[in-house]
Amino acid sequence: MWGATLYDMDGDRTKLDMKIARDQLMKDLEPLWDKLFGAVQIAVTKVNEAYGHRLVWNLNDQNSVIRISRSRTLPDQFTSMEETLEIRIDRRERKLVARIDSKNSRQGVAEPGKARAYQIAANQDATTLELAGPGGRFCTVEFAEYEIAEQLLKLKLES
Repeated sequence: MWGATLYDMDGDRTKLDMKIARDQLMKDLEPLWDKLFGAVQIAVTKVNEAYGHRLVWNLNDQNSVIRISRSRTLPDQFTSMEETLEIRIDRRERKLVARIDSKNSRQGVAEPGKARAYQIAANQDATTLELAGPGGRFCTVEFAEYEIAEQLLKLKLES
């Protein structure tokens, strides 16, 4: 009977089976990271095409940081601002940290933004991983769109 899923009197999986399913999901975070990277690429493409932004993205060599950058000219027409959304995965702690760093062409020094931590957790049904943090609970697509649109670009997404 090893490996069999048991159900309680209501037809739901047992608590032990749910724990096993959650633990199995949490063992390997790579599918979540890969989905997030794909979602970032799609969100960047959408924003660039719809609003004429020139966001660029890259993934570091260690496959642990996604960066989305944009440059814009400030109203004074002489100063440019570069803003970079950095999404970092901490596989050991099972979390993502996002922050926006800003660099003004006149100052030349990057100002680190406030970090937002998102815990990686199994969803209610223990069928997929999601991210829980200051903006709520997100799947990878929702997280990418929230961080890029609302946090980096200051677009208000409807609930």
